Amino acid sequence: MPRFLNPPTLPRPSSRHAHGVVHGVAAKRLVISPQPGVRADGAIPDGLRAGVEAACDRVLAILAAAGMAAEDVLRLTVATTEADGGAVAREAATAKFGAATPAFSYLQVAGLGEPGLRVTVDAEAVRET
Repeated sequence: MPRFLNPPTLPRPSSRHAHGVVHGVAAKRLVISPQPGVRADGAIPDGLRAGVEAACDRVLAILAAAGMAAEDVLRLTVATTEADGGAVAREAATAKFGAATPAFSYLQVAGLGEPGLRVTVDAEAVRET
């Protein structure tokens, strides 16, 4: 089982995420490409929160297809073109991933791969065997 680390010598993370994650050697590893904040019907939702939720839904679908769950996620990265959206992105991701506490990164970028795209979420998951 992965061990989620928040050393007492460091301030607590700003949301329900871990500073680090340790896992054993015998495991199934899943690396998830950046998933766009696009709904299943191809529509780009309005607003950062809805975009993060749509991208997280895609990540969760990939996890399920691999026989994994949110608790197996070690690292989650949200990248967005929205200014000052860190708090909204963390809240939306936390709502989708529940009690999971992966290492978390938020990146504000100048642009993403497609016109109109405002957010992507990528992840890495491990299920120890």
